[in-house]
Amino acid sequence: MSKIKLNNGLEMPIIGLGTWQMNTEQEVKQAINKALELGYRHFDTAFFYKNEHYLGDVLKEWLDSGRIKREELFIVTKLPMIAMYSYRVNEFLKMSLHCLQLDYVDLYLIQFPIGLQYVDESEMIPKDINGNVKLDSKTCLEAVWKAMENEIKVGRTKSIGISNFNKNQIERILKICRTPPAVLQIEVNAYCQQKEMRQFCKSHNIHITAYGPLGSISNAGNANQKLSKKKDNKIMLNEPIVQTIASYHHRTPAQILLRFLTQLDVSIIPKTIRENRLLENMKIFDFQLTLAELAELDKLDHGKAGHSKKLYFSELLKGIEEHPEYPWNEA
Repeated sequence: MSKIKLNNGLEMPIIGLGTWQMNTEQEVKQAINKALELGYRHFDTAFFYKNEHYLGDVLKEWLDSGRIKREELFIVTKLPMIAMYSYRVNEFLKMSLHCLQLDYVDLYLIQFPIGLQYVDESEMIPKDINGNVKLDSKTCLEAVWKAMENEIKVGRTKSIGISNFNKNQIERILKICRTPPAVLQIEVNAYCQQKEMRQFCKSHNIHITAYGPLGSISNAGNANQKLSKKKDNKIMLNEPIVQTIASYHHRTPAQILLRFLTQLDVSIIPKTIRENRLLENMKIFDFQLTLAELAELDKLDHGKAGHSKKLYFSELLKGIEEHPEYPWNEA
C-alpha cells in the first residue's frame, strides 16, 4: 500500500475506506472485515456518523487475534459540530476512543468550522421549530485548535487536522498554532479539483485528503438538480475522456479517476460496501497516467460550480449560511 508522509513524520496510506453513510451493523462490519482482508489499513469515520462502535468491534477482533498490529492501522475520526467548544474536545475524543476500543487515533479532525448548540451527545443536528439548525455563533476556532493540540500532548491522537475549512480559517490557525494541521480533508474529484486550495496547502505543507473522490449523490443528479443540470446530468464516470483513458489502460473509469487524484498527491477515502469495488479501488498503483492524460482530466474541473458539498450542507443544515464561520461565504 502506497503511503504519504505527513508534516509530523507520520505515514498515512494514500487510500483508505470512508464510512460516511455506512449505517447498519451488518454493512459496516462486513465492509471493514473484507477491507482488512484485502489490505486496507486506513479507515475514516466520525462521531457524527454513529458507526464508530461497529468499526471498533471489528478492529478489536483483528487486534486480539493477532491478525494485525495497532501500528499497522491508520484510524481517523472527527470532532462533531456540537462539540465545537474547547472544553468538549477532550470529552468527545474520549467517547470516540471508547467506541473504537482504542487508546489513540492516528488523526483527529475538526469536521466542520461551524459550531452548533449542544443539547446532548446523541443530537447531532439540533433544530428549532422552523427546521433551522441551532447555531452557536460564538464558535472560536483558535480555542478549539488549542484544545486539539493538547490531545496530541496527552497521547489520545498522533496527529490533528481540519475538514471543510477555507483559506482564511486555515491562516488563522497557522498564526496561533504550536502544531500545524497535518491534513485538510475536503471534497476533491475531477469536477471539483480544488486547484487553488491544493496549491495553498502545498505551500504550508498540509496534506489534502479527498472525500467524494468519485463524486457524490449530487454529481449523479439525484439530490442537486441545479448542479446536475449544469453538468447535463452526466456523472464523471461517464465522461467520454474518462471512458477513453480507461479503455486504453484496460481499467475501469473509477480507477482512472482515483489514480488521477493520487497522481496529484491527494489521498483518497472512497466509500463502498461492495467487495468488488473495495478491490477495484485499491488496484490503482500498477499503472501511471501520462502527462497528456492528466491534462485532459484537468479540463473536467468545474471550479466553484463543481463543489457539490456546499449545496449538500445547505440542504442538510438549513440556515447554516448564517454562521459567521460558514466556510463558503465569498467574503
